[in-house]
Amino acid sequence: MYFKLVIKSLIYLFKIIAGPLIGLLSILLFPLDADDMQLNYMLGIIIWMASWWIFQTVPLGITALMPVFLFPMTGIMSTDDVAGQYLNQVIFLFIGGCLVAFTIERWGLHQRMALVLINNIGYSKKKILAGFMLSSFILSMWISNSATAIMLLAPALALISQMDGMLDIKKANIFASGLLLAIAYSASIGGASTLVGTPPNLIFAALYAENFPELKSIGFADWFILVFPVSLLFLIIMFFYFNKVININLDIDGNIFKKQLKSLGKTSFEEKIILLLFFILVILWFSRAGLNLGSIEIPGWSEFLPFGDLILDSTVAVFIAALLFLIPSKNKKGEKLATKEELKKLPIDVIFLFGGGFALAKGFQESGLANYLAEQFIFLEYLPIILIVLVICIFMVIITEFSSNTASTQLILPVLIVLSANMNIPPHLLMLPATIAASFAFMLPVATPPNTIIFGSERVTVSAMLKKGFWMNITGVCLIVIANYTIWKWLI
Repeated sequence: MYFKLVIKSLIYLFKIIAGPLIGLLSILLFPLDADDMQLNYMLGIIIWMASWWIFQTVPLGITALMPVFLFPMTGIMSTDDVAGQYLNQVIFLFIGGCLVAFTIERWGLHQRMALVLINNIGYSKKKILAGFMLSSFILSMWISNSATAIMLLAPALALISQMDGMLDIKKANIFASGLLLAIAYSASIGGASTLVGTPPNLIFAALYAENFPELKSIGFADWFILVFPVSLLFLIIMFFYFNKVININLDIDGNIFKKQLKSLGKTSFEEKIILLLFFILVILWFSRAGLNLGSIEIPGWSEFLPFGDLILDSTVAVFIAALLFLIPSKNKKGEKLATKEELKKLPIDVIFLFGGGFALAKGFQESGLANYLAEQFIFLEYLPIILIVLVICIFMVIITEFSSNTASTQLILPVLIVLSANMNIPPHLLMLPATIAASFAFMLPVATPPNTIIFGSERVTVSAMLKKGFWMNITGVCLIVIANYTIWKWLI
């Protein structure tokens, strides 16, 4: 007993000191640049935070707050500048989405939505998994990956709560973790498949057109033809993977769900209003920005407003959330659709986690570490092209695990433009794989907003995300390299 206690204490001590110790040693013994200590400090901080995130030494939200005191102490950023990263507009998108989701839960609409979904797509594990994955994939092609994950989280959690009462704890956790990870990963993959699905795609299109005006520009239709088949194949592979991961046999009697739906009774006034606002939210998200479909350009509703260019998805989310606190309830006199109880439910640790990711991304830039890492690609021009693409994809996936895919794309693509010119090869052979790889980071909660959102449900562990995400990272990189030397090489 005493021996086990000692071992447990030593393991805990290791979890505490491993990150800061390795980070300190990297600064003292293996500095990247002896003349610029800030980028060395930044690397040490990343190692420290990554260690504590992986081992969950302290709550993840607390680790995410470390840049607030570490960045000023190392001269990377001022406290004011770091603090500003914790109120990024994406965080307000998350807050608005959460308030809408909590209001849906308050009135039981999430149960009705989940039961209607189950009764329509079928009762087998495969049909449930396919339904949620396909919904996430398709939605994220047109609206932000964050909004997609938030939108599907409520019905998914409602379904999971139904399964909690039908399965033992171990099987219920396997089902919950697998389904939520599949939803998050499908959102990231779907976002990569259209030009408007995620910011890195638009960054690629802009840089490609600006730097290579003599080449045919890559528009919406071109991107879709190039990337959608790869994304769809990835989705199919991922479906079979998660179907195997969720290794439980769901022998469900459909009458159970039909009876549960019937027991909810008629849809209440509050449910109807909330559902209406939810649909309005989705429509506004879909139609906010215009779509450029090659020869056809469809304007978004924000383009007709005086200051439409200042409106983002988060603007819409917070606006709809505010309405929920204004509209009175019909069945509960004196109350509104949403109350201060919904505000109390906001997951502050997840909000900190979002902010920590944005702070790291900013720290990458301000410290000079991002530019330093980007410059290291110059040596690649002496390698075979296929190895260059492989190294670039792996690097993009790794760096995006700790910073935003937008920041990593903005930093790396200009370097690849120079590299392709020096090697006298078509620029898309390097730029396109790097851009797609920036969306294929799946291992950490801070890697992508969908990862952070589903992690906030508290039904997914870091270890589960690491294990599943590792294989998804490898699969994604392999598909990109193969596509780059088949359909992309032939079609561009």
